[in-house]
Amino acid sequence: MDEQRIGAFLKAIGSAPVPSQRSGWVVARCPLAPWTHGKGQDKNPSFGVRIEPGDSRCHCFSCHFAGSQTMLVQRLGDLKAPIDKKTALQLIAQAEDEDPIDVFDIPDYGEVKKVSQPEPFPEHLLEAMEPAVFEGVCHPYLAEREVSAPIAGFLDIRYDDYRDRIVFPVRDFAGRLVGLHGRACGNQQPKYLMYPWNHRTNPMCWLGEHWVDLDRPVVMVESVFDLARTLEVYRNVVTPLTSSLWEDKLSRMAGATEIVTIFDADEAGDLARQKVKEKYKSASVRHVYLELGQDPGDTPAEELYERLEHLVDVEAFFLQSAGSP
Repeated sequence: MDEQRIGAFLKAIGSAPVPSQRSGWVVARCPLAPWTHGKGQDKNPSFGVRIEPGDSRCHCFSCHFAGSQTMLVQRLGDLKAPIDKKTALQLIAQAEDEDPIDVFDIPDYGEVKKVSQPEPFPEHLLEAMEPAVFEGVCHPYLAEREVSAPIAGFLDIRYDDYRDRIVFPVRDFAGRLVGLHGRACGNQQPKYLMYPWNHRTNPMCWLGEHWVDLDRPVVMVESVFDLARTLEVYRNVVTPLTSSLWEDKLSRMAGATEIVTIFDADEAGDLARQKVKEKYKSASVRHVYLELGQDPGDTPAEELYERLEHLVDVEAFFLQSAGSP
């Protein structure tokens, strides 16, 4: 829906645009505020409607509503809000008829082509998803996982509201977008989804390639949330996005001279540690062992600091208060 039509839509649901520097969005006071905000007010407007084709996305960083305009109208109707429902739905229908939304399809895994070298994804796939942090407030799923706003901003984490997934962009050594790694916010399967584009993915790439310095000690962790927590105390960290390591993936970190792994304390973690040791024979490889059932993503930053301080040059502060890396 375009900006002018969004203004009319907001009027129909009892709100109105307010001046904002937020590019690509029309910001307004949240129409759900009387039911979902403290004191029933949205004094510092935290609600926005994205300027995009068709049934636009809406997101409030205060009450955490996230969904389409149609979903918002339905929610307001359930609350018996005094809105002009007919006009609001007509505006949505007009926008869909004139400029239908183009959501890229995700093929079945059986259709994904194997590639030997990373092939870049178009940047517009990432730009179509809203940032998962706005004005210092993280998406509720990230807040639940205790990912700080500076870390979420540094990683450029996005929210795919069509699939209800938190999405981590993956870039190669040259900084090209080569993957979108989505974590389900609910119970949908698979829990983690590597988004294909043009029937291909780039599974050999690591998250962290575009910032890693192979001349410094490299910390390897299993998952995106392990990486997010480790970033709070050490910046030269990467994740293969899986505990299953194979030659093409391992070869991309072949230039590392010092490696520290913090893999899970389970059979898969043991196998990953073994493969790292065998692959990087000329490097200094050391392992940090956590308690059974514990992983870095659920470990307090202070404990990770203590585990790493004798192995790498950890930061003397934590990024929750220090800003982005």
